[in-house]
Amino acid sequence: MSDAYIIGADMIAFGRYPGKTPAQLGGEAALMALDDAGLTIDDVQVAYTGSSFTAGHSMCQQIMREIGQTGMPCVNVSNACASGATAVREAFIAIKSGLYDVALAVGTEMNPHGLLGGGPGAGLQPEGVFGSGSMPAVFAECGIVHAEKYGTTMEQFAKIAVKNRKHGTLNPKAKFQTEASLEEVLASDMIAYPLTKLMCSANVDGAAALVIVSEKKVKKLGMDRAVRIAGSGLASDPWEANNPELFDPNSVTRLAANQAFAMAGLGPEDLNIVEL
Repeated sequence: MSDAYIIGADMIAFGRYPGKTPAQLGGEAALMALDDAGLTIDDVQVAYTGSSFTAGHSMCQQIMREIGQTGMPCVNVSNACASGATAVREAFIAIKSGLYDVALAVGTEMNPHGLLGGGPGAGLQPEGVFGSGSMPAVFAECGIVHAEKYGTTMEQFAKIAVKNRKHGTLNPKAKFQTEASLEEVLASDMIAYPLTKLMCSANVDGAAALVIVSEKKVKKLGMDRAVRIAGSGLASDPWEANNPELFDPNSVTRLAANQAFAMAGLGPEDLNIVEL
């Protein structure tokens, strides 16, 4: 087995690209990540692409048509909001196993307009709460449960959006480049209580990529800025007794996080920054 290292990373500016395809966006991100690593597509031995709305469209192969068809193995990953992260995990496992020395992981998506998960229903779900057919509604339900359990206020939820918009101004590739005040967030249109419009994620297009290599490759390249992946976890929703009333979306997060912590030999107390 080998440790796996990230040596290249990049993303396109998130926004709307009506004149492009998901493969073109993914190809652009892939080339930028390879350039960041000082490698070319000919150096890549295996590629993984995560995309949710283009599941079944052989997106990885389409990206290779954009940036170079070398005959490498291409793997397509569709895992809802975790599609890109799962592609990264699969590349990590491929390197960790010792089978490959250079892997490329790409995430690309062109989102539809409107609420994700909306549209005509497919009938009543056997589990979950009626009315949770869109993502804002799902997380609004989570917010209500959190507020009931911990006394969280609407202002506290709004402050998360204020913080995120502020961070966006520091990232030239973020969709929104302006801050939003607490008053603006609270006064924006109510989407699903307690979530207002400015508390919800905007549906935009984007792509990002990572180049992951083995320890042997890092030494061969003589790179001193390689970042070792200490741990990775992947889980699915477990059945819980309260599902007929309200599922706990944090259960799957806890399972995956605990797997990653165990692999890394670390705990929450060891972290300095968290992106959730």
